[in-house]
Amino acid sequence: MVALFYGVHHLLIALSLERAPGPFTPRKYSEALSLFRQAGLAKGVRKAYEKLLELSWQARYEPLTREEGRELWREALEAYKALREALGGTGGPGA
Repeated sequence: MVALFYGVHHLLIALSLERAPGPFTPRKYSEALSLFRQAGLAKGVRKAYEKLLELSWQARYEPLTREEGRELWREALEAYKALREALGGTGGPGA
């Protein structure tokens, strides 16, 4: 889940930097979200990113049962699917 989030994080930064008016390297998640807004990424993309960030944080820092971990993974795949669709793509994990 953490790897999925960071893959998405760096993909969206790369996409945003292609569209941004000037070079900018976000140093915080809030700065990354600001960059995504400035680059015109759809609200659905940004919401899915925020969900993946939240789930990644939970997976790293909250003690979870096996069942809770499975539920988090299911939620992460749903958020990833929504993000993929908002970007106009298919394929990838859970496709």
